[in-house]
Amino acid sequence: MKRLYFTSGEFAGLCNTTKETLRHYHRIGLLIPVKTKMNGYHYYSDAQVNTFYLIDILKSSGCSLETIGEYLSLQSREGFEELLKNQLTALLQEKQKLLQKERQLRQSIEKFELLKHEKQFNDCQIVTINQAEYYIGTPIESETNSPAAFLKAQKEHIRYCRTHGFGEEYQLSYLTLHESLVTRNYYANSFILSRIAKPIPNERLFVKPQGRYIRMIKHWNPDTDLTFDDILNFAQNNGYEICGNAYESEIAFYMQTDETNYITEILVEIR
Repeated sequence: MKRLYFTSGEFAGLCNTTKETLRHYHRIGLLIPVKTKMNGYHYYSDAQVNTFYLIDILKSSGCSLETIGEYLSLQSREGFEELLKNQLTALLQEKQKLLQKERQLRQSIEKFELLKHEKQFNDCQIVTINQAEYYIGTPIESETNSPAAFLKAQKEHIRYCRTHGFGEEYQLSYLTLHESLVTRNYYANSFILSRIAKPIPNERLFVKPQGRYIRMIKHWNPDTDLTFDDILNFAQNNGYEICGNAYESEIAFYMQTDETNYITEILVEIR
């Protein structure tokens, strides 16, 4: 069967691409014209149409041009199957990352819904959490309100979460264990938290159970003692028993140089 040959312009039109793309593929050795005439014109054969479409398919699936070139130089059925499997694995991993980012955005938007009820700020309310939530935590190694200890723990926490791909919200949360809460030793046994989608076998896992909580939404105050005192006094005066941990989460964390814009939500488990 007689071969058909096409100039670069003709071949680009046949493949729905551009001459610039063909020149780039030529430079990197990915798709080289089969003929070059004395006048410098490059010619591609009809057989190379299939090669171009293979390159295009693999590129659109996320393969790098370098990876595609390696396959084309050592074509085999087994190699092609392995290439596709590897690319599928990479795409599934990327899909999980995108789903995580979607959850981060949705949950952060839900947090901002709380800002619409500013009249209720600094008041204690009783709320019901219908689903358990899961967190990865890093201890704050201090029994006092130490900024240095907090910053050290925050650095370690962010490093750990990024290394392991944890975190379902952009905002951080904080935990004070039940024992420290009821003894009013609020800075002992405290942790920085990041929410995760589901429980995992990890020594840093914390579970915020479903149930009833005292909620307080408030503008940031460096004196945590006064805030927790108000919550504990509210519980005592209204016949509620503190039965679990305290969780504080950032809501409005933008413009943190202006403390009036820094708003948090505190939830304390009761029965």
